[in-house]
Amino acid sequence: ADREIDRQLQVAAGFLAQGAAKVYITARKAGPCEATAKELSAAYDGECIALPIDISTVEGCDKLAGEFIKLEPKLDILVNNAGAAWGAEFDEFPESGWDKVMDLNVKSLFFLTKALAKPLRAAASPERPAKVINIASIDGIFVNPGETYSYGASKAAVIHLTRRMATKLIKDNINVTAIAPGAFASDMNRAARDQSDELAKRIPSLLENHKFVYARLRKLAPGADADGEFDPAEREAWLERLWAYAKNLSPSFNTIKAHILFQRLQLDRTRGI
Repeated sequence: ADREIDRQLQVAAGFLAQGAAKVYITARKAGPCEATAKELSAAYDGECIALPIDISTVEGCDKLAGEFIKLEPKLDILVNNAGAAWGAEFDEFPESGWDKVMDLNVKSLFFLTKALAKPLRAAASPERPAKVINIASIDGIFVNPGETYSYGASKAAVIHLTRRMATKLIKDNINVTAIAPGAFASDMNRAARDQSDELAKRIPSLLENHKFVYARLRKLAPGADADGEFDPAEREAWLERLWAYAKNLSPSFNTIKAHILFQRLQLDRTRGI
């Protein structure tokens, strides 16, 4: 399968599985794009429609937006999922490897969103905002040991650009967010596809990270049992110690942080605060 289609299939299938009535996908190659749309339409109740267009240029972005607007007056959700990567040693890294990645991963993301702003605004309301979801990467937050200079820089740019666009478009009832996935198996990420066991050794899972956190907390807050639970009488002190440690953790621990804050809120409510 074309590596663009790997990404499109996963995202489109997710929306269709959750009951989306209609999903549009795009890719440079018409054959794989149309075959994927046909496959997904057959597998789910909703419809998947192919609009194969190369969006690596502003002209391509405008063309895709124009074709979409001919078919639909409104766009509920835009997923900016197109992406490219390039790996080369520092002293050999080519300008073409920089431009290709930055153009598709950053420039096209911005100009496609701009070109589709009209149908997004038409779909948006305070009660039901339209959504733009930008696919960033964990490489935009942490340093990958591989020499993918333009890729990491592009994904860091996507994360910041998401914040800036969100500040602007929220005024039009459009929510702009980003997700930063880790490694996943695809033709684009052949290391994850073909050497998953070896790659996993270099990427601790969230579960393993959480186990480390709780192991550390057991040392910081006496009274924990083997699962990191504490005697209810010590709960307030436990939460304070837990938060003092967790609040300085990296964004990858935001789930833990939210859980701690929720527990503190519950404790305050039980005390009538």
